[in-house]
Amino acid sequence: MTKPPTRIPESILDRKMVKRGRAAATKVMVQWKDTPPEMATWEYYHDLLQRFLLFTLEVKGVLEEE
Repeated sequence: MTKPPTRIPESILDRKMVKRGRAAATKVMVQWKDTPPEMATWEYYHDLLQRFLLFTLEVKGVLEEE
């Protein structure tokens, strides 16, 4: 049985493109629930979506605004 995540994403504060292996990847700065913005961490967008499927719809609008 898998253990549920201890941190829950609350919002995406920023994003950037980075190199991951030989490919480009998106990293997002995640503010976690019940933590201040200065405790936000950079996470790979793809990995975040895999771990938090319900967060996908909320994030989608942020990444497609531009």
